[in-house]
Amino acid sequence: MMPNRTARERVEKAIREYSAECAAYAREADGYTDAKRVHGLNIIGGCLAEVGDAIDALVAEVREEAGADTKRLDFIQASSLGYGRGWVFRLSVNGRGMRLHETRRDDASAGVREAIDAAIRAKR
Repeated sequence: MMPNRTARERVEKAIREYSAECAAYAREADGYTDAKRVHGLNIIGGCLAEVGDAIDALVAEVREEAGADTKRLDFIQASSLGYGRGWVFRLSVNGRGMRLHETRRDDASAGVREAIDAAIRAKR
């Protein structure tokens, strides 16, 4: 699952701007009047709010993509014909690629997610 690149770029840009504002404020704060200090802190606060908004947008996109993945897996699971003992995710016997399918094998998993999880554990 890869988040939308524009959301990631937005987070990175907001953090860069926030960092730049903080650095500028730190360099010049000693000579600031109280009013200018408050103004500088308000600018930094605004940048920090932009960082928070950008991160919120990124989280929303990741959640949306995760929801789409859930729908995909649910669709595959619902398409089951009930063949055999369950599901397996494995390399094809001819080595031509990965296979996710129903099987009668003894090591079958109860569902699509479990078959994928078993393959992940086997790779470790």
